Amino acid sequence: MSRVVSTLRRHKVLAAIFLVALTLALGFATVMAVHAIRFRDHVVERQPVESWMTIRYVARAWQVPPDEIGAALGVDRDTGRGRSLNEIAEMQGLTPEEAVAAVERVLALTRPRP
Repeated sequence: MSRVVSTLRRHKVLAAIFLVALTLALGFATVMAVHAIRFRDHVVERQPVESWMTIRYVARAWQVPPDEIGAALGVDRDTGRGRSLNEIAEMQGLTPEEAVAAVERVLALTRPRP
């Protein structure tokens, strides 16, 4: 222990840089943990389906295969990738409400029973 202390006393600039780096790393780790906990809790909430959501978001939140949601909207995996339900509705000539209703029908039929 005394060897570490004597090294830190001799190299004060390096010790300061190390402490700043350690503080930043701990800060980033804390932020990451908080976001991970919030995301986990957020998914468990299972918010109502809205037109801003993507197929993948709904599929993960509700634990439903994304292909089934895409099939209900009339899009394949590549066409629907990264697009919101609103964008998909526009592509398919539907209103956002019709797209949300189609997704909700799929969720009612396929989501796991508690």
